[in-house]
Amino acid sequence: LFQGRERDGIVVTDVKTPRYGDDLASSTFCGVLPGWGWSGRMEDSVLHGCIPVVMQDGIHTPWESVLDAESYSIRIRRSDMPRLEQILRAVPPKRIRSLRASLRRAWPR
Repeated sequence: LFQGRERDGIVVTDVKTPRYGDDLASSTFCGVLPGWGWSGRMEDSVLHGCIPVVMQDGIHTPWESVLDAESYSIRIRRSDMPRLEQILRAVPPKRIRSLRASLRRAWPR
């Protein structure tokens, strides 16, 4: 799904690269993919001011019991993952601003 996506404003980065934090901080959306360490990816996204895109069905995100995750993150059903780029490019700028404002309230940097 993500092979060869370092084009058209899409950057796929590994958590082990030296630029990981910089890549998150300079991104609009950050993937929170299924698998081991998904909650860490959620936390990394929030801490770097990047809108988390949760691509898992039926999970609760960290802090969801005290924070309205819907206000600062986007959920994508696993069945919609093949359309991820299309879905994210369709998010209106006003919604992005709202998500980022909520993200700053959730975790002021």
